[in-house]
Amino acid sequence: MIFSVAPTWERIRSNFTRRIPFTELAVERLELAPRWEVEERPALALRDEFQRVEGTRAYTSIIEQAAIVRGGLRSHLPTLAYRYRNALLVDGTVYVQGGFEGIASRSKRLIVLDRACEYSDALICADIGSDMFFGRWLCDSLAKELLARELGLQPINQSNAARIHENGYRSLLELDADSPDVARIDNLLIVDDRGYNEDHVRRFRELRSRLRKHASCTGPTLIYLSRGRIAVPGRAIHNDMEMEATLFSLGFTIIHPEDMTPEEVHGALENARIVVAVEGSALAHAQVAMLQGGALVAIQPSNRFSTAHKSVAEAAGLRFGYVVAQADQNGLTVDINRLCKTIELVDKVVR
Repeated sequence: MIFSVAPTWERIRSNFTRRIPFTELAVERLELAPRWEVEERPALALRDEFQRVEGTRAYTSIIEQAAIVRGGLRSHLPTLAYRYRNALLVDGTVYVQGGFEGIASRSKRLIVLDRACEYSDALICADIGSDMFFGRWLCDSLAKELLARELGLQPINQSNAARIHENGYRSLLELDADSPDVARIDNLLIVDDRGYNEDHVRRFRELRSRLRKHASCTGPTLIYLSRGRIAVPGRAIHNDMEMEATLFSLGFTIIHPEDMTPEEVHGALENARIVVAVEGSALAHAQVAMLQGGALVAIQPSNRFSTAHKSVAEAAGLRFGYVVAQADQNGLTVDINRLCKTIELVDKVVR
């Protein structure tokens, strides 16, 4: 049993003193994999497609996104590890003396009186991004779990009821991790693994290899991933019925991952050569399952353009293409003619 007022105390103190960056509280900083410069291929799109972009996500800019779309030499961040002593994990937040860091969005208790899991050596595999976005969990968080095993550390993740496919993917990948609400950890590693450097790519490909060993390669070659009921607000497609009818006429099979098990999703995607989907975590299903040499075509909101999935596609040996959809506050309108021309262009490249 553990009794702690750390959640209350650390937050009170942060209101009255300068909050020290959590990385500065580490007792050791390690570089597990160096920065990696790699030649990336240009995105597949119509010649004037990027001119239709009106805005980007807050963390990037049109200039940066234009450079990524063009391809060329790109530098990926190193994998860094920070070691902490006597850490306390409570409700998705890690506390050490002098500070705290959130790794999952959870309701926070003011005072902790609970049974705690005890660990000598562990690696936190979760972060806020992987807690919020299924794709980050599948492609990045699980790659950290492989790293933890390689380092001889217990992987600690955070389960999320919204991840309806979590248990199925864990079964297919033969991966498990502890997900305690409360834990005391003597020697904790937190890893910054954002860069798709050479080692991150190696671990991601191991995830793909584990999945593809189940592949029979008998499924359809053209897939449209419908977001259905799980569409993020603002990403619903106004003319979805017209678009799906057009894709169907072109030979696309339309699947709804939210209504399928991971085994069924993987079975549908394992032989896919081209996958079309609205930009977002649904693309992760294809990134871990598709045949190497295939291509993703992301339907991009004109006001929130992002190439976040391009590096993952490159790591998987896939081409990344896109078409820009006109966005309003309620959703997206896809130019069907431009989508068809983009698919025709992609088909010639990956044939």
